[in-house]
Amino acid sequence: MDNQKNEMKLVIVELRMQVTGLQNTIDELLRRVTILEAEMRTKAGITHVREIVQQSEIIKQINDSKSVGMDSKVGIWLDGKVTLESIVEQTTDGYK
Repeated sequence: MDNQKNEMKLVIVELRMQVTGLQNTIDELLRRVTILEAEMRTKAGITHVREIVQQSEIIKQINDSKSVGMDSKVGIWLDGKVTLESIVEQTTDGYK
């Protein structure tokens, strides 16, 4: 009977050790997930900033380039409505 109690106590101690080990593993995994989430947010932010910079550079190139032609159409309707349509052709180092 005492032998069984000792075996049961030993099993309980071993189970506690395993549970503690599992808890440590879970804590470490949660820490790593938190780090990865933070890195992903940073990377997403950097990617977004790069896209904005690229768009800004394209807009600046267009604004700095010379117009190569402009055409306008004016329409006057019988009801008094006036329309003006401007067509501007502009090129910039491969951008049209």
